[in-house]
Amino acid sequence: MKLSYTDYIKYNYYNIYIALNSLSYYCIWFLCLFYVIKHNFDYYLQVAFLLNIIQYVIYLNLTDHKLRFNIFIITITLLAIIIDSIFYNLGWVLFNNNDFYYISPIWLMIMWNNFSVTFYITSQYFFNKPYILSILVLIFVPLAYFYIEFFKAMYIKSSFILLCYGLIWAILFPCICVFTKDNKILSKVN
Repeated sequence: MKLSYTDYIKYNYYNIYIALNSLSYYCIWFLCLFYVIKHNFDYYLQVAFLLNIIQYVIYLNLTDHKLRFNIFIITITLLAIIIDSIFYNLGWVLFNNNDFYYISPIWLMIMWNNFSVTFYITSQYFFNKPYILSILVLIFVPLAYFYIEFFKAMYIKSSFILLCYGLIWAILFPCICVFTKDNKILSKVN
């Protein structure tokens, strides 16, 4: 089957779009880690924050569901800050270079915001498959925290804490996806 010229452009545009999304995600992720590793060299964090804003604005303009997109981003980012802050205050995790006393550090907030934008854009497929999403989240959230600990950006007291992170997000992610996808109030607004 031969693609028409417009279908060919759309297909290649989508591939470029996904590649740029992945590239921006990893750039921001590593810039935040470099900020922690280089002991508060603010340039890394400023560039990560700027890239995160650019990423957000670009994808906000590309989506047809702006309110849904914003609610998804804000919900995941705020829940992540709350969960990380609770774990921090319970003494289960310790953050390197934390400028705040009771909440998670700014570099981790930027990472979560970056992830939520990337996840919303590239994972529309999982909005209809909550069980697959839960399994993937149960694997990859603890893995992400493991790598953050590997780079010495945080210290996690035990492997059980990694499992807790995975279980919490394996429950929350599908719920957030269902809410932002099937919410009748949001559907009428968008």
